[in-house]
Amino acid sequence: MESPWKPGPEEQDLLEAVRARLEAGDTEGVRELLSGVPAADVATVLDDLDDEMAAQVFRLLDADTGADVLDELPPGDVQALAEAAPARVRDAVGAMEPDEAVDVLELLPEAQAEALLEGLTEEQATAAERLLTYPPDSAGGLMTTQFVSLPKGVTAREAIEITQRSREAETVGHLFVADEAGRLVGHLPLQQLVFAPPERLVGELMEGHPHAVLPETDQEELVRAATRYDLDAVPVVDQRRELIGVVTLDDILEAAEQEVDEDIYRLAGTGERDPVHASVLRSTRLRMPWLLLSVLDGLFIAFVVSRFAGTLETVVGLAFFIPLIPLMGGQVAIQASTIIVRGLALGNLRRSMIGRFLTKQLVITLLLSLCCAVAAGVLGSWLVGTGARLMMAVGLAVGFSILISGMLGMTFPLLFNRIGIDPAVSSGPFITMLNDLICICIYLALGMLLASP
Repeated sequence: MESPWKPGPEEQDLLEAVRARLEAGDTEGVRELLSGVPAADVATVLDDLDDEMAAQVFRLLDADTGADVLDELPPGDVQALAEAAPARVRDAVGAMEPDEAVDVLELLPEAQAEALLEGLTEEQATAAERLLTYPPDSAGGLMTTQFVSLPKGVTAREAIEITQRSREAETVGHLFVADEAGRLVGHLPLQQLVFAPPERLVGELMEGHPHAVLPETDQEELVRAATRYDLDAVPVVDQRRELIGVVTLDDILEAAEQEVDEDIYRLAGTGERDPVHASVLRSTRLRMPWLLLSVLDGLFIAFVVSRFAGTLETVVGLAFFIPLIPLMGGQVAIQASTIIVRGLALGNLRRSMIGRFLTKQLVITLLLSLCCAVAAGVLGSWLVGTGARLMMAVGLAVGFSILISGMLGMTFPLLFNRIGIDPAVSSGPFITMLNDLICICIYLALGMLLASP
């Protein structure tokens, strides 16, 4: 039976074909359908099936394929499979690299994780237990312990023989060099080793002073180092600078994606890395605080507006433009805070640059406020047909709101970063709420001063 899978958008066809054969009890047909299908696409099929069907399909996969598929599944699916098909999950974890196995173990309850550890070989279990001592979002939690380390005193011929014996290593393309005390002293690309004269010493071929990180290094700092120094693999060393692991390119890219996702979701006020697969209760709990603060913010704004009831009754036109003021300020605040947050996250905004950068952004904000103030005053007068004094108040309120909102968007992320709080937390709902309140107060105060008879 020929598999219907082809590279492209035919995943839905594959899903329906698998479901139809499962309902017909044709497990051999399912096995043939999935033969040759990339692990990521098999994982997509499992994610769309109910737990019972997903477990049936997973039991049909061999250990190596199961390992690849397990690595692609979201946390909830991994937990469901570990409960429904523990024997097959244990086989799949046993076929994984140590760092990938640890990623799976960290998703499971303690009892399930211990049961899986017991099914590993002594060498695998030792490596996994060592990696489990580090936080999952640290260099130690991401690194693999299967790498090639070459003594600097061996020849190129001997180094090739050592590399050939290291069949289990994930990082054969990146060879690291250690001195007599086991300390990391260099890096040797495989291509350079292969084409080197056989009797040439590794110490003469290596590139010295490789950048390395400690196992406690946060994955955000790890990604920043890999980007800054153009590294495809980042060595992890202990306090003695002895090489204990290597973070490979796929894990660097995955960490970078997680950090970007985290910043985006925090900017939106969800506080969740994977809201698509998160449980209802968890998503509700993480999003509720910001929404409750928004309720309080809206009620406080309503209270402030009520204090200007007399002015609004006298100058009814003031009420027409109330939505415009916080809208303009909010746009500028989010723009400014996003620039700051991403600059800090990527390491592009260093402490020595902050003064010049803020001055530049302040000039930009001033120009924006002037242009938008004039546009709001002129266009508002033409569209709504209100008096000149009211439109002057509207224009000035727009200008001041943009100026103040831009300053809030720039300073709060920097302040939060300085005191050790993730600046992304301050850049979404928090700045938006404060901005709305300040902008409304400015507008109503200017309206009372300039537009009241």
